[in-house]
Amino acid sequence: MKDPAQLKIVEDFIKAHQWAVLATVTGNGLPQAAALGFFPKENFKLIFGTFDSSRKYHNLKANPNVALVIGWDKGVTVQYEGVAHEIESAEELHLPKVASAVKYISSYEERFFEITPKWIKYSDWSHDPRAEFEIRF
Repeated sequence: MKDPAQLKIVEDFIKAHQWAVLATVTGNGLPQAAALGFFPKENFKLIFGTFDSSRKYHNLKANPNVALVIGWDKGVTVQYEGVAHEIESAEELHLPKVASAVKYISSYEERFFEITPKWIKYSDWSHDPRAEFEIRF
């Protein structure tokens, strides 16, 4: 059973951030990482966009497993592992509510992905003893 207090801490932390580093894997098994903007949905799912010409797009089409790091300032971070799938219709995303994403919706190159979490680790090293816990989905 998941601890509701821990879920709330992680949910609030993720909602307070707009940027993450996303790690994907090439067809040759090599890691690649990129900073990107994201926005959270319910159940700890995350949405992000990328161009179909990007390295991460091709990596995700071949292997949808991803890892992200959210937050790194002030000694607090979330490590997030999950599976990304492409969303076929931008209308499903309700992106017009996100001003920074609106300009990309109509781009013929833009593709959107939703990530479903499998594992999250929250770490707060800003005090001693540090606080850490994991959530499995």
